[in-house]
Amino acid sequence: MESGGVKGTGEVMNLDNVPRIDEMEVNCNYKTKFDSEEFARQLKDQEKGMNALNVYEYQQNRKRFIDEGRAIGGNVAQQAAGERALRDKLNKD
Repeated sequence: MESGGVKGTGEVMNLDNVPRIDEMEVNCNYKTKFDSEEFARQLKDQEKGMNALNVYEYQQNRKRFIDEGRAIGGNVAQQAAGERALRDKLNKD
């Protein structure tokens, strides 16, 4: 793939002349009863994941989510992480 092209669509386009918007700062709200460092870590990982996607990949992921909902594996992983966190908290006290 040439530098400045688009991956994932099978097409290579030069993106040097595509208009860009200014970077925006987005403030996220979270419940203060949760660990702010863990929140920041998770948010940073989500940001890295989003930035790794090209537009085509993002659009396909959004379409799949809208059509099918959240992946079952995501629910299982979230429940397991919650149980681990609770166990860790109980063992800490």
